[in-house]
Amino acid sequence: MAPDPLHMAEISDQFDHMKQQEETTYKPCDYLKKWMEVEAEQDVYRGGDGQRNASCTHTSGITEEWREKIVNWSYDIADFYHFNRETVYISLSYLDRFLATRSSKMNNTSFQLAAVTTINLAIKLYEHNKMDHRTLVSLCRGKFQLEDIVRMEMVIMRELNFYLHPPTPIAFCSLFLSLFPENFAPYDVMVDVGEVTNFLTELAVLDYWFVTKKPSSIALGAIMISLEIHLRERVYDLNEFFSDIAKASGMLVTDVETVQCRDRLWETYVSGGYASSLQQPQDEQLVRFADSPVCVSGAPRRQDSPVTVEEQGDDAPSVSASATVYTMGGNDQGISHAVGDSATTAPSQKKYRST
Repeated sequence: MAPDPLHMAEISDQFDHMKQQEETTYKPCDYLKKWMEVEAEQDVYRGGDGQRNASCTHTSGITEEWREKIVNWSYDIADFYHFNRETVYISLSYLDRFLATRSSKMNNTSFQLAAVTTINLAIKLYEHNKMDHRTLVSLCRGKFQLEDIVRMEMVIMRELNFYLHPPTPIAFCSLFLSLFPENFAPYDVMVDVGEVTNFLTELAVLDYWFVTKKPSSIALGAIMISLEIHLRERVYDLNEFFSDIAKASGMLVTDVETVQCRDRLWETYVSGGYASSLQQPQDEQLVRFADSPVCVSGAPRRQDSPVTVEEQGDDAPSVSASATVYTMGGNDQGISHAVGDSATTAPSQKKYRST
């Protein structure tokens, strides 16, 4: 059944506003590439050959891997203190856009300070419960004091022109799924669709590749994968749903960036070991939607990164500069395991399944 015209008009207005935001005010750039180009120019000026590694900058030391570990640490903070995981996306929006304002290098210490500051800022703006000052400082393990965080917060907010409310992939997912036909699938299946969709958007936060991609494209790519997994036998019956999405948002499942996001997410989902053989989309579904990655409240974090979750006296996660392990998330799972040589898995983590 087609959506109510008034509902469709309201959804369309929301799409228009959020898409304008993601394409203008909240559009980040590939700052690692920008820094690399600046350093290459400086290298040539000094008589070098101008060759630089695209994944890092030698003067700053910041790499895609460092950013990924900051994201992992932020998710651990969110899980331990029972914050919404969408808050992590918002904090990374602040961090990425702030780093994009830097014309060149940023040292590792400043990067870590900016990361601590942005997660705290996102928590203050979006969470009912806050972290008190002593807890915030303790998470830094003495590396930063409250005065450092307060000063950095003012710098970041000024550089962002106080634009602190970015559209998120989760927000776009909610709008897309509000157009889903009623009674098309059992309630428990739709719950699974929503959970896998959310997990996929969390996977996207971990991957620097998605920094320059629009949240709407990430969201639609995630929904496509989730529907392929849980409604694979009825995927061809969803033409009306995708038609309504096109009418409301102007987005098609064949849009280049949406397909790219779907491909990257699916690749990440499979390579992370989250997709069982039962979940693999069939070849004809790949042709239909194009090609695609799957959920982060349970995605494991890798084992080689500068930002770690370590056990403190109060069992809270903290920032430090050694290797970390990836543990399974979930707001009901406290951080009670010390970092070791092997990953630990939260026993309450749901096993995603195909219907």
